[in-house]
Amino acid sequence: MPIYEQIFGAFSQDSNNPLSRISQANSCISLDPFVGCSLSCAYCYRYNSKRDANVSTPRKLFADETLVKSLINNPYFIPSKTIIGIHTASTEAFSPEVADSTFNIMNLLVDKGYKNPFWLVIKSGIPKNSYKMFRYIVKRCKGIIISISYSDLPSSVEPFKNDRFKNIKEAIKAGVRISLHLRPVVVGWNDKYENIEKSILVGVKNGCQSICVGGLRFLKGIKYAITKKHKLRFPKIEENELKKTLSPKTINFINKVLKNYKINIPVFLHSSEMISNFLGISDYNLYKFRGNKKLFLRIPLREQAVIEKQKNKRTKKLIKEAIQELRLKNCKVEINCGNVTLSRILTYIEERGLIHKLGLEKFF
Repeated sequence: MPIYEQIFGAFSQDSNNPLSRISQANSCISLDPFVGCSLSCAYCYRYNSKRDANVSTPRKLFADETLVKSLINNPYFIPSKTIIGIHTASTEAFSPEVADSTFNIMNLLVDKGYKNPFWLVIKSGIPKNSYKMFRYIVKRCKGIIISISYSDLPSSVEPFKNDRFKNIKEAIKAGVRISLHLRPVVVGWNDKYENIEKSILVGVKNGCQSICVGGLRFLKGIKYAITKKHKLRFPKIEENELKKTLSPKTINFINKVLKNYKINIPVFLHSSEMISNFLGISDYNLYKFRGNKKLFLRIPLREQAVIEKQKNKRTKKLIKEAIQELRLKNCKVEINCGNVTLSRILTYIEERGLIHKLGLEKFF
């Protein structure tokens, strides 16, 4: 059964609060005014939210304007820098019931002068005659990135089999960047070479400019949905809420396909790396600096010197500023030979928010 009342990473657990539909995700802040999705994918993360798990018809919970206002007033929002996801945690962004809201949210932000990049993960293609709408937004923000989720999963796992790339050329023509979201690749479901080959060739044929590959993350709600709702055997994956299990042979298969067909596009293991590549910025999730629960960051002294020269501030000062701006209480920072430690372990929302604050604004 789902163990969270709201979307994982929601800023509020109060269902009457708009912040319950704004969540801190690993690579973005997601706005989710709708509840309900008709695609019925067995592995969907919404099965881990009690509010979302059993709703199949999209229904609006909050006005787009309300969520945008709540986002702007949130200390975790960095104007013109935070990556904004839309409907990534709840529904299909371009389903007939939802598409107008997706465009409206982007328009509301750019019309207020915010240039934040947008990231959409989709399966249903985009609406016909979308070129002008995309073009208007692309000209006014730092970019729109669409990840098309396609990994040749069986119908028992992913019943939706319509054209994933419908009308996608309109978006490309308007300047939208397209990535193949080769996720999830799961042992026993779609991890054979033939699955990987088919997915990549279809994606490249339809204009995908990169590949972002990933496995399945263990969540109790997803396990319940797969085994009880969809009557499938649960795959062998690591029981870790924050880690996607991916077989090493998957990367070998991807490289083999690219070599055999002389395809020259980048491959990423993390969404933030793919997004950063398209935006032409350093990876804002700071994977190369990441430590563990006790060691927050490990910054080589050479990198630390570069950061301090560019920002004209000591690294410790930059981190203290970020902590203060996010209003993190009882959180002191120490640096010793590039090892950054905090006086307490952060919550998921705090940790992701601080990483993004440093990666998007303080360090680079």
